[in-house]
Amino acid sequence: MQHHSERKKQHEKCISVLLAVIVVLSCCTVVYAASSTSKISVELQQIISKTDEGDRIPVLVWLNTKEYSVDEINAMVREELGAQWFLDNWGINPSIDAVHEYKSVYSRIASELETAENQAFINKSGLTEEDIVYVSTKAPMVQLKVDQQTIYRLDEMQEVQSITYDGSKPIESPTEASSPKPSDLYKERFVQKYVNQYNGLLRYSEIYYHYDDSKNLDWVLVSCSLNGVSPMIYKAVIGNRFIRHNSYASPFRSGYCVFDVKSDEFKDVTYGVSNYPDFVHVFDETVTEGRLLGDLDRDNAITVIDVTMIQRCEANICDYPENDYYSLYSYEDGPKKFYSDFNRDGERDILDATSLQRYLANI
Repeated sequence: MQHHSERKKQHEKCISVLLAVIVVLSCCTVVYAASSTSKISVELQQIISKTDEGDRIPVLVWLNTKEYSVDEINAMVREELGAQWFLDNWGINPSIDAVHEYKSVYSRIASELETAENQAFINKSGLTEEDIVYVSTKAPMVQLKVDQQTIYRLDEMQEVQSITYDGSKPIESPTEASSPKPSDLYKERFVQKYVNQYNGLLRYSEIYYHYDDSKNLDWVLVSCSLNGVSPMIYKAVIGNRFIRHNSYASPFRSGYCVFDVKSDEFKDVTYGVSNYPDFVHVFDETVTEGRLLGDLDRDNAITVIDVTMIQRCEANICDYPENDYYSLYSYEDGPKKFYSDFNRDGERDILDATSLQRYLANI
């Protein structure tokens, strides 16, 4: 009888252990199901676990907004410009001004559509002005700084595709160390040396003054060209900016040069790239002409948003932009290159996102 009682107790103990295991497995299943459907990135989940509930966390929220095709936007452009405009301006060989006007209207309409979609999400989500850092006009994305509860609430919205940690840090621009801009200190010297020689109409502006650690002026970035000299188009990537310039025979073909104070000479911008540590960042951030490599959202700046866009393209979440090509050949013929190919190895891939991150971190 005692032996039977002991076996009964052992049997009950086994049942208890088995029930406990079932409960644990059920909990694990629930946790897995929750995590597998969450749109919060693993990195952001780890950061949330290390922060207090009321702390604000910088995040990028990517949205499942309506995507307008190129044909749809082109139809809107045609409607706005009207049939008469096309009869007057869009013949077999439209003028450059007509092309620029068309592209300007296209860009504005695309931006307005994207902004409206993003704003509709903000209105529905109940986000406050304090929560919003930036609303993109180029991509289905909003940049926020919110607490944990808001992140979890956004995670439940159908309009949200993913929520990632925004690890971008403000880059200390080299311009912050510069003194107030003088007024074209070396223009007369440039005129004496080049204008008579090339007999052209001068455009000259000193657009950036760089100072050394002792606050002494050491080099100057100059925008300069002699219009009407040659119809040839000069194309090049300077720093990380693709430049097209139509004064091929002027003293500096790109339309830019540097004045080196120590040697008292005007030099080609390639000298600045090779000899001045800050030059690439200065040129990228100061010059507005052309287009930056790596600038996928076309806001004329390299930011963490561009890094994320490449990562999304490589994860097959979205496609690379249709206008991701440029050519260094005349009249756009010859092999084409990718704006997203930031490291310039001939391929657009995740290595370009890594190169962009290193660039942003000044590594």
